[in-house]
Amino acid sequence: MKNVLFKVLPDKLPDWESWCFEVRNRETEAKETMQYEHCVYERFIIFERAGEWYTVGSTEFLSEPRPADMNVDINKRHHEMRDKCLSKALVVFFGEIVLPPNYSVLYEFDLRN
Repeated sequence: MKNVLFKVLPDKLPDWESWCFEVRNRETEAKETMQYEHCVYERFIIFERAGEWYTVGSTEFLSEPRPADMNVDINKRHHEMRDKCLSKALVVFFGEIVLPPNYSVLYEFDLRN
């Protein structure tokens, strides 16, 4: 499992949460793009620490990942919203993570079953 920690940019929390809510509502499209990319699991969580908000994106791939098809609207918007709302990656790490006690799941898709 690959995990990437981002800091939510000041005043962008509502935008990021709104986008993740939209992704949840576009589940079929999201899962289709995941399959294309060989991704079997994707999740974003969010948590607050010392008055600042952070999000962790977690992904797992069945085989060698394919790049996202940027002609697909959900992929294009996801990259735009990530760039608009989140810092550059603060930390990239592999394996399972210990979730903070105050986290919330923004969205989660599991194609492993």
